[in-house]
Amino acid sequence: MNLGNQSVSDEHIQPLEEEPATSTSSPGSYPRTGSTISIHVKSKGEVPAMVTHSSPNEICLELARPIWPLPFRKGSQVRIKYWDEGAIAYFWEARILKASKQSVVAKLRGGGITVQRRQSYRVRTQIRLVCTVIDAAERNLVGEEFKCQTKDISVGGLAFETHLPLDAGDRLAVRIHFSATNQIDVVGWILRATPSDQNGKVINSVAMQFLQCEAKDQNHLLRFLAHGEVN
Repeated sequence: MNLGNQSVSDEHIQPLEEEPATSTSSPGSYPRTGSTISIHVKSKGEVPAMVTHSSPNEICLELARPIWPLPFRKGSQVRIKYWDEGAIAYFWEARILKASKQSVVAKLRGGGITVQRRQSYRVRTQIRLVCTVIDAAERNLVGEEFKCQTKDISVGGLAFETHLPLDAGDRLAVRIHFSATNQIDVVGWILRATPSDQNGKVINSVAMQFLQCEAKDQNHLLRFLAHGEVN
């Protein structure tokens, strides 16, 4: 894919897709089954997972990829975070009840904290990306750098295509080039990677969710999604 040095201007942007409005009430006592979340361990970073069962007292999580040694153990205090489709970031304090290299059971403390509420948009546009694989099921991919373009982007993640055999649970460090002078850096994990044959070549259609994004970079992203520009 030839990316050149193009920058994104208004003429490249297709109409915004506005996400459904979300309630301003409390996030509730527990994340929903099927939610993709991250488990934050102090000084250990974030571990991506999916909610497989939930109740007001505890949640069961399947880790995106088996991890060993675990960065937490029974009794560890952790923080659980996820973005919903309305661009609301929720945090729960939790205590680990059970943990294995593939699954976790945690007890939630309190009803959760709403950190940010913004109207969300998904923009179908091509923005230049420079990606580095920082964790992958295929270990030979770790450290691999590649360039591509977004198929769409929202406050919670983005989609792109690549020839690399990425898989769900892989983690990437991504530099998003809005223009020649405006870039932001994010870390995300792969939710889905769907291979297809395109003119005799296998291409992966990838959906990535953001795990880490600094507040100033989130503001840059939100301005772009709302106005098609970053100051």
